[in-house]
Amino acid sequence: MFDMDEVAQLALLSDSYLFRALDDEGRRNLAAAGTSRAFEAGEVIVRLGEPGDSFFMVKRGKVRVLGGSEAQPVELASLGRGSCFGEMALLAGTPRTATVEAAEPSEVVVYDKGDVDAVLASYPDVRQALELLAGKRRLATTARTG
Repeated sequence: MFDMDEVAQLALLSDSYLFRALDDEGRRNLAAAGTSRAFEAGEVIVRLGEPGDSFFMVKRGKVRVLGGSEAQPVELASLGRGSCFGEMALLAGTPRTATVEAAEPSEVVVYDKGDVDAVLASYPDVRQALELLAGKRRLATTARTG
């Protein structure tokens, strides 16, 4: 039996084009692995340079992705419900490439690297979708920050 948070996470995953290739079991397993966390406006969710050991989906609210430096941040993106972040560091096994903060009161679902890696190993189409997204974001970041 699912609790309300898992039901909301299932809906979030079902609505995401990134996870379209997951079957019902894959969606249930990933939803059960996720943990919801709330953030106030201005609160940092992840910081540039931190280990990339988790992946995030925005459940409600908006978050701001910031590149550049702490002294001179550059807004790279604004993400709302259903959007994800953290895929670049997770896929590459590198530190975070941006800081992400809540632009307004927000809730995100956090998935640990091991849970995401298990999904990516079982569902190559999901891995491909995340790799395409990461590539597009790398290009956009380079265009914005030089």
